[in-house]
Amino acid sequence: MNIHQLSVVYHVDHDRILVLINTLAGEELRLWLTRRLVVNFLPHLNRLVIDVEAGTLQLANHDELSKKAVAEFKKQESITHSDFKTPFTTQASGYPVGQEPLLVTSIHLAPDGKGALRIGFEEKMLDQPAPRGFHMTMASSLLHGFTHLLESAIKASEWGILDPQKPIPDALDAALEKSRPSDPPTYLN
Repeated sequence: MNIHQLSVVYHVDHDRILVLINTLAGEELRLWLTRRLVVNFLPHLNRLVIDVEAGTLQLANHDELSKKAVAEFKKQESITHSDFKTPFTTQASGYPVGQEPLLVTSIHLAPDGKGALRIGFEEKMLDQPAPRGFHMTMASSLLHGFTHLLESAIKASEWGILDPQKPIPDALDAALEKSRPSDPPTYLN
C-alpha cells in the first residue's frame, strides 16, 4: 500500500482518535484509537522510531541519549519538510476494510530492517466471525509525520499521557489509587 495522505484527529464526541489514510490508488482506510490503546502503543512506537533511526545510521553501539537525539533531529527535519497544509482528500474510490472505521483492539509493530516500520492494525470483536485489519509499512519520514500528528491529537484530547513530568505507568497507578476506596471492603454474609 502506498500512502498518499494521513489525517489524525481527536473527536471529542467519541473520546477517540480517528486516523484516516489515503492511498495513491485513491482508497481510504479508517480506524479509531482509544485512550487505553494509545497509552500502551505510544511507548512502543516511540522506542521503535528511535531504533529505526539508529539502525539506518548504524548507531547500535551508541548510548541511548545519542540515539534519542538523532531520532529527535530526524523528526524535526522530517516535520519541516512535510506538507501539513494540504487538506485531507475525503473522496475515496474504495474502502478496503469498510467505510466504518476499525475500532483497533491490537497493534503489531516490527522494524523491517530497511529503515521503515511495519504496523498492523487489527479489530477483534466477539460478534465478528473474523477480525478486520490491515498492515502498512512507514518509511522514516512518513513515520515521523504520523507520530507528530498522533502527538497533536493526543494533546488535543487532554488525556494527559504526554506529560513529561509524569510517565505513563505512574499516571495510571495514580489514577488507580484514586479510584480505590480508602477503607477496607466490608463483607456481608
